[in-house]
Formats: sequence, C-alpha cells, structure tokens
Amino acid sequence: MKKYITTIAFIFIGLLLFAQKPEEKSLLWEISGKDLKKPSYLYGTFHLICPEDLIITPAIESAITSSSSVYLELDMDDPTLASKMQGGMLMKDGHKMSEYLSPETFANIDKALQTKIGAPAAAVDNYKPMLLLAMIYPSVMKCSPASWELELVKIALSQKKEVLGLETIESQFDVFDSIPYALQSRLFSEYLLDENKMADETNKMLDLYRSKDINGLYKMIKETEYSQGNLENLLLGNRNENWIPQIITQSKKDATFYAVGAAHLAGDKGLIELLRKAGYTLKPIQ
Repeated sequence: MKKYITTIAFIFIGLLLFAQKPEEKSLLWEISGKDLKKPSYLYGTFHLICPEDLIITPAIESAITSSSSVYLELDMDDPTLASKMQGGMLMKDGHKMSEYLSPETFANIDKALQTKIGAPAAAVDNYKPMLLLAMIYPSVMKCSPASWELELVKIALSQKKEVLGLETIESQFDVFDSIPYALQSRLFSEYLLDENKMADETNKMLDLYRSKDINGLYKMIKETEYSQGNLENLLLGNRNENWIPQIITQSKKDATFYAVGAAHLAGDKGLIELLRKAGYTLKPIQ
C-alpha cells in the first residue's frame, strides 16, 4: 500500500471543492492592506490534475519569487510525512468498514478494489473509508495525474525558499476521525461502485477549476453527497478559521505564498472572506 501514500497526501483533504464568494473568477489572490508591509499571495490548487492543466503562469512564478516562504496545507517536504500518514490511516478502536455495510455491498467493494488497486477489501477494511477514495481517484481521471503541491515544492526549493505547512498530518487525521465511520463507509461504497458518478463529478469539477469558476464549483458541490451533515465545516470552514491567525501572523512578518485546495478559498467561511472580514484587501490576480 505504500505506493498510494503520496497520492493520498496530495488529495486527502482536497476531495471536495467548495466555493461561494467571491464572484470574481480567479485562483490567485493578492493579500494586502491593514498592517502588511508587503503583499502576500493566496492560490487555490486542485491537488491532482492532468499534467497539461498544471501551468505555472508568470503571475504565479512572480508571486512565489517575491515571497519569503511557501505555505501548503501540509509541509510536503517533511521526510517523515509518509511514515506519519501510514500510521494514521486506520480507523480508531479497531473499527472496520465491513461493520457498516451489508455483506453483499462489501463483496462488491472487494471485486472493485481488486480491479482498481489490486488489493482485496480485507486488506484495507480497517482504513478510513474517505482516505480510500484517494486511492481510487486517479483511476477516474483521463490521464496520469500530476501534483500542484509537488510542483510548488520544486519551485520553492529551487529558489531556496522554506516550505511549511498550515497544519499537521495529525490534525488532518483528527478531522477524518470526527466524521462518522458509517457515513464514510456509505459514501465510499457509493462512489466506488458507481464509477460513472465519481468520474462525472470529478471531470465537471476539473472543468470548473480550469475556468476558475469558483461559484460554479459551489453550486455543483451543493448537489453532491458531500453537502450532507456537517462535512462542510469539518473539512473546510473549521480548518479555514484555524489557519487565519497563522496567515495573518506570518504575512505581517514577510511576504508569503499560500497554496491550498481551491475548496478553501471562498464561501462565508472561506479564506478570502475571512481575511476580508479581518480588514485585509483581497485582489484577484488571475
């Protein structure tokens, strides 16, 4: 299973794309005003994307060059990240996905997993189900996906800039442990066993991302299974609120480039709106 660890790290929280405000179609934003001596930058990624869509524009390169450091959701150049992820993928208290699904559904999952990832369901029965979605995600894309995060790390290191994370892998695992395993299991089975559903949603989201249509992404996510329960706050809003003090403190010190899943940019509890409420100016760059 080790070969999937890096893939999971890239998309693990980015399973959702959620946006509401602002209306401007932009993925790169300048943060300025109030008590900032220099502008910082906020960029929305789609964690795994087809290589032809991973384009480092002059505006992105300029924003990184003018920044002192690069912050991602996680510190992606941490050499201990993979081992930490391996240890946190299991459900707590010995729970298993098969507890929450019918024998027939679990048998169908077994067949599907052997086809998609070459592993029986029994081998991953105690994995957090929403993390298993990360394993099958590349199979619905029409390419061998590339990673925005890896590319940004490469650029940052080439410019001798420090790469840091807004949160730890442990805190991300805590988020998944707060989502009922029964709900995770049901969502996983539905997306795995209805390949067209996951592929259609993924490709529509990719199209919206390519066109920088944040409002379109918001409207779409409202129609998916992920809009139920408290998933929006658990996966997005609460984490955004935790990141804001770090972003403000760091941006006061020096210009910084922040890159997080596009899901985190907008909405009433999105980073753009929260920073604006804190008194900062957010201007779309591209």
